[in-house]
Amino acid sequence: MEHSHEHNTQEAPKRNHYKKLSWFTDRAHALEMTLAPTFEKAPHLPQDWKGMLVSIAPWISVIFGILGIIGFLGAGSLGILLAPLVVLGNGIKGLAVYITLILGLVTSVLSVLAFRPLQSKEKTGWDYSFYAFLIAGISSCISLVLLPGGLGGIVGVLIGAYILFEIRGRYN
Repeated sequence: MEHSHEHNTQEAPKRNHYKKLSWFTDRAHALEMTLAPTFEKAPHLPQDWKGMLVSIAPWISVIFGILGIIGFLGAGSLGILLAPLVVLGNGIKGLAVYITLILGLVTSVLSVLAFRPLQSKEKTGWDYSFYAFLIAGISSCISLVLLPGGLGGIVGVLIGAYILFEIRGRYN
């Protein structure tokens, strides 16, 4: 009896971690369900194009994910050294640079995580890609408001959303 009590207390932190993660995934799923009808009304790509996109999606995801991580390691390392100067010299814009760097790292990690499930055509891979898309969207909004050149990121996110929802039905 005492042993099972110890087991339950050891599992409590893990459950709390999953609760925090499920808070995000629940909201992302609700947003997915809200956006899906909008994209269903949009013009659709030919089926063979969708098939091609599904076949190359894992490779695009992992390549850009790895490049993003490498980029973060370079920019992040330099950024850590220069952090006090950048934030003091640029205020909120300097902070925005660091936030977008961190969001870029999270997006890159999610893209790498999506590789295997995308190869297996599992919905989990699409979900990871969708989470990366959401985080990239947040980063693009920060860039649009606080940094020069943010409009290109918004256009990229919109194109990415269209493609994501075009291939969504191909994943189980």
